[in-house]
Amino acid sequence: AKLVTNLGGKIWVNSRLGEWSEFTVDLPFRDKAADVEATGKRLERTNIVLVDQDKNTRQWLQTTLGKYNVRYDQFESISEIIQLASKEATDKATTTTKPIAHHSAAGGRRLLDSALCTVCLVHERQFEKESYNRLKRELKNTNLVLLTFGLDFLVPESVEHYRDPTQILPSLFMASICEAVEAYTVPKNVQSEETNNHGAAAVNFRDLKILIAEDNLVNQKILMRMLQRLGVETVEVVENGQQAVDRVNEKFFDVLLLDMQMPVLDGMGACKLIQQQKKLEGDRHHLPKIVFVTAQVSNAFEKECLDAGAVGFLAKPFNKTGIEKCLRNTFTRN
Repeated sequence: AKLVTNLGGKIWVNSRLGEWSEFTVDLPFRDKAADVEATGKRLERTNIVLVDQDKNTRQWLQTTLGKYNVRYDQFESISEIIQLASKEATDKATTTTKPIAHHSAAGGRRLLDSALCTVCLVHERQFEKESYNRLKRELKNTNLVLLTFGLDFLVPESVEHYRDPTQILPSLFMASICEAVEAYTVPKNVQSEETNNHGAAAVNFRDLKILIAEDNLVNQKILMRMLQRLGVETVEVVENGQQAVDRVNEKFFDVLLLDMQMPVLDGMGACKLIQQQKKLEGDRHHLPKIVFVTAQVSNAFEKECLDAGAVGFLAKPFNKTGIEKCLRNTFTRN
């Protein structure tokens, strides 16, 4: 109820004693709806292949990708993809005129097409490192992006990891895939030029000192894992806003990732207190860049963040690409 209220919504319940209960949540929707057609166009030259045996995940992904008109197929193992790639290589060698027919709902698999990007979305329990390395050799002339999902974060080679794709808003899930694909398909010289133009090239993730203020153990684990994958070596965790205030007074940090909903002292209260203390001490130069970690993503909330002294916010559910983008933006803002 507290979360719903903070999001500007209402929650109520109807029930009949001993029979049933019905909870209703009413939340305001202030942002524009996702542009399905534009997102689909960003992935028009992408194949997405799922490696998982769960029927519910397969059905959800097929339905979601179908709405975006994205090429998609599913396999029970990476070895099965290798067999398809080998067959395509043989077919390609024996014919140059007749196209290869496949059964993907959005236009057919073409794993060996060098103009396409192949996204391997693999359940971490189905990931086989040796098989994946062989697949990379089979698809050496294509862009291959590895995304994984599962509860245990077992695959350090993955570009992006999701706990459960079916529990993510489809628009956010598709946006994260777009970002992962574009990060691997945009030419390096173009990426460098864009980075230089925005001043983000100066960010050295390895040297960053980051403090996480988060009371949820799962979110602590996810943030730490993703920051480590980005190369950040110095990461500390505290469990509430007051501990964050105390730790910032004891030690210098480049960035404070501050959860909004915490016991003892919430994120907004901690941010204001840090700003007040540092201002009184005349030590503004050493003030960490504060980023709120929150499920609130409205324009009104972003203004509230900036007014409180933060440089922005990291939206939940977060992923590696989103965290990297957030950190880069953090150091390009004045």
